[in-house]
Amino acid sequence: MVGFDSIIPPGREGKITQKIDLKNVHGGEFNKAVTVTSNAKNQPSLRLVLKGVIKPIIGMTMPDGQQATYLSLTTKAGGATNELLLTTEKKDLQVKKVSFKVMGGGGGQPEWQADMPTFINFTMQKPDSIKADGSMTYKLVFAPKADLKDSRDGEYTIETNHPDRAELKIRGRLQVE
Repeated sequence: MVGFDSIIPPGREGKITQKIDLKNVHGGEFNKAVTVTSNAKNQPSLRLVLKGVIKPIIGMTMPDGQQATYLSLTTKAGGATNELLLTTEKKDLQVKKVSFKVMGGGGGQPEWQADMPTFINFTMQKPDSIKADGSMTYKLVFAPKADLKDSRDGEYTIETNHPDRAELKIRGRLQVE
């Protein structure tokens, strides 16, 4: 959405305001452009570019540094590393609960159980230091129940004590091995 002064006398200044809708933006670099058209003879068209970096309230990354877009956890002891890194400026971040809910079918369980979440055991390791940008990275280590009978696709919900981001959601798989 762009707001602007519609009439600007010659030699005077005007104001152009652009609002960028940040809903559903998860973070990272952005570029937005505005083209200003006027009756100026020397430059009737001018392109303004807005660039920036949006820092997420809580960033989720995998141990290899890649942004977490899908989380696959396994019940196999000693199997793949079941970790997720949470980066935030909140100094006392806590994770209250982690649950997994099956999406698109019952995942081999009775119909009445399909809507019930599976609670995931976890531990959280606090950061050793604060980064130069003021953020800290917490390590969330998952230990899914080994008594599950089959693998499931769905969505994880991570409940936190962050006042601006009480829930983190990420699609994924709960792999039974």
